Amino acid sequence: MNGHRRIVTAKIGAALLAALLPFSAWGANAKKTSGKGRWMESLGLSPAQVPKLLEVLGTRREKLSPLFSRRRQILAQLSQELKAKAPESKIQATLQSFDEVKARMRKANEDFIEGENAVLTPLQRARLIVARSQRFQKIRAQVKPQKTS
Repeated sequence: MNGHRRIVTAKIGAALLAALLPFSAWGANAKKTSGKGRWMESLGLSPAQVPKLLEVLGTRREKLSPLFSRRRQILAQLSQELKAKAPESKIQATLQSFDEVKARMRKANEDFIEGENAVLTPLQRARLIVARSQRFQKIRAQVKPQKTS
């Protein structure tokens, strides 16, 4: 009974989110209030797609958050080992841990892309790919050192 109750609750929650979406920051006024709402709106997501995509995003965040934290710990450890002039074998072991975390991060990102692709239509995927590319180009242009005359 408890499992059935969770499924029903999840379905009701998704339906409620879809119903409330037009009134939220991710709805009709999203262009003014929310970056996420703006891109969701520009993709032309249906009300049924929104909770599915939010679930995919949430799963990604859940998987990546501890991995980012672990990576920071390993980088701090590596920094300490370098300062302390630790033996190469110890540094190699830390690098192996770093490589394992990076591989898990890549896998989580691949799973995210697969989930995203399962929710989006080809047209929506194309829009998303182009928008991401443009966003990263803007970021690179801002970070790129300016030439001085």
